[in-house]
Amino acid sequence: AEPIGIASGLVALATFAFQSSSALFDKFKATDLIKTRTDLTEELEGLTGVLRALVETLNANTDIELASLEYPLLRCANACKDFEEELKKCSTRSLAGKTSFRDWAKLKYIGEDIDGFRRMLASYKSTIIIALTDANLCVSLCILVIFTNANMLSSRQSSNVVDGLKSYKEMIETTTNDLETHLESIDEKLENIIAKNTRGTNTDAREI
Repeated sequence: AEPIGIASGLVALATFAFQSSSALFDKFKATDLIKTRTDLTEELEGLTGVLRALVETLNANTDIELASLEYPLLRCANACKDFEEELKKCSTRSLAGKTSFRDWAKLKYIGEDIDGFRRMLASYKSTIIIALTDANLCVSLCILVIFTNANMLSSRQSSNVVDGLKSYKEMIETTTNDLETHLESIDEKLENIIAKNTRGTNTDAREI
């Protein structure tokens, strides 16, 4: 019963994240600042696709071990919902249905501009991809060993598998570097907040 409970909880979180990213994607596509929204729109489309695949995987495999994704999924979902609210505020201040470039330029989420938010989503997407790949890796390697020992794998197929593992390793290294950079940025923000409070400056609760 416990694994089933964990799996159902993950399905709910993954579905929540998928719905949040889909809603933000639709909202963002509707904005009129096409040139400045292209990168984020593409990132949201990729994230939504990965989340859809995650939901399908979890529904098809209740015994899959992806408990490590609970917090990233929750944060990803909340980030998309919060940013959608900021986008709505920006649209509300616009005139004649046109998004103000000034409001657009000031649009931020936890101190990050639009590109910073895009990088944050990219980190969530990569984390989910790695978790999905890792969950299936043991099975794939077992199959590889069986087929290799049975001489049922061609040299070309073996080479493709090796190339795939190299790409997976590179993705892990890149994502790790991105997450470490993001963590450093968060640490700097926290240090600034502490410094403000030490000087007696009122810090906005939302910023904290």
